[in-house]
Amino acid sequence: MPQVDATVLLGDFKKHRIEKSELWQCHVCMAPAPHAMRVQRMRYTCQACKDVAVATVCPWRARVMTCQLESLVTIEVAYNHLTPARAPRRPVLTPPMKEVVREWAAQGLKPKRIWNALLQRFSLTEATAPMLSSVQRFAHHHVT
Repeated sequence: MPQVDATVLLGDFKKHRIEKSELWQCHVCMAPAPHAMRVQRMRYTCQACKDVAVATVCPWRARVMTCQLESLVTIEVAYNHLTPARAPRRPVLTPPMKEVVREWAAQGLKPKRIWNALLQRFSLTEATAPMLSSVQRFAHHHVT
């Protein structure tokens, strides 16, 4: 599958981390020339399975193989989670929010003021809004 589709699919996974990343001989695509693929092994790190079984580790594993030549992606998943429940995700900056933050940061507004304006403009509460630190980081990187 294309890289964009793989990114969307990985976003639907429960919280995970990359355990190991390495280069191998590619077998994802059918290109005749020898080239490499990036292999990333992932492990589950969400709190939901830890709460269900304290003494055991969630057996879920995934492997993402990305062709370096054609950017094709193959995702392999092994084993099941201990529980289908998901831990609540922290709110993130959406693309419309990022656009507004860019505009306001270019005008010289401070991140705290931008964050308060986001609450009003997008009808958010403090619980449903992205963290102030993420707004600060985004505004700082846009301005510099």
